[in-house]
Amino acid sequence: LVIMPVALIVSKFYFRRMREINRNIRQTDSKVQEHIQENLQHRIVLKSLDYVPSSIDSLDRLQTGLFSIEKERADLGMFSSVAVRLGFNGGYFTAFIWSIFGIIDGTVTYGMMTAFLQLVMQVQRPVVDLGRQIPAFISSLTSVERLDEIGSLDQEMTTEGEMLEGPVGVRFENVSFSYPDSDGMVLSGFS
Repeated sequence: LVIMPVALIVSKFYFRRMREINRNIRQTDSKVQEHIQENLQHRIVLKSLDYVPSSIDSLDRLQTGLFSIEKERADLGMFSSVAVRLGFNGGYFTAFIWSIFGIIDGTVTYGMMTAFLQLVMQVQRPVVDLGRQIPAFISSLTSVERLDEIGSLDQEMTTEGEMLEGPVGVRFENVSFSYPDSDGMVLSGFS
């Protein structure tokens, strides 16, 4: 009776924090996927401009950030799981001690003690099982919120395509290029 109200109050803060962490994980994971996709699409340009090491460093920073957020979620989940188990084991232990004192006083029999401890376990088990479902519920709720964000984005304007006459392309005239810390020109007067 004492543990349940405390657990409900703490679960409100837990629920809020887990939603925030899940939201951060979804956003960071989206950034990682976006970075990978863009770099795969433009790999030739990245290689030709010697941008690959910088791109790898950027991806490493994103993945390190994602790892730290995932670790925070795992740590919070582990802490809450241990706290719930300790709380309920404390309740079971309290019922056991109360029963022992009742046996000593003669107000409780061994049969009553066994029945009482079984009833305590029958009350605690569904609550613990329900507590295991909370992270999945929070993750689903965060996914629904993310879908809601995507659904509320302004739609892109669509127009009819315009047909260009002749071949379509890009023209370079008299282009020169060198790397910042290099004396030699990579391109000089390129057209």
